[in-house]
Formats: sequence, C-alpha cells, structure tokens
Amino acid sequence: MTNITSKSVSVITAGAAIGIAVGWFVKSNMTKQGIEEKRSIWETAKEIERKVYQDGQARAIKIDGLKKDIQQKLKR
Repeated sequence: MTNITSKSVSVITAGAAIGIAVGWFVKSNMTKQGIEEKRSIWETAKEIERKVYQDGQARAIKIDGLKKDIQQKLKR
C-alpha cells in the first residue's frame, strides 16, 4: 500500500512540475508572439494537459482493477 502511495505522490509531483514548465513556456511565448499565435499555443498546451490527465486517469483505473483482482485471488 505504501509503495502505491509513494508512486502516486511521485506521479502527482511530476505532473505538477510538467504543468509549471508548460505554464512558464506558454507565458514566455505569449509575450513574444501575436494574439492569434497565443491562442494556438494556449490551445496546444491545454490539449497536452488534457491528454496527460486522461492517460493518468486510464492508468489509475487499470491499477485499481489489478488491485481488486489481487485482493479477490488472495481471499480465495
């Protein structure tokens, strides 16, 4: 259980670090480019963030399924 918790904390920390890096990148590029380009960069960043979130959510569902399978097998 602690191993899964420490991995979850690591994933959350890595996600936060990536979010900060993407935010910094977008902010620095927004000051250098025009409004039309800002929107496309912003949309791209949001799409990347959404994909990372969805991938993490899918992995969490798989892990939960594995945990349930293991618990059921141990009960037998």
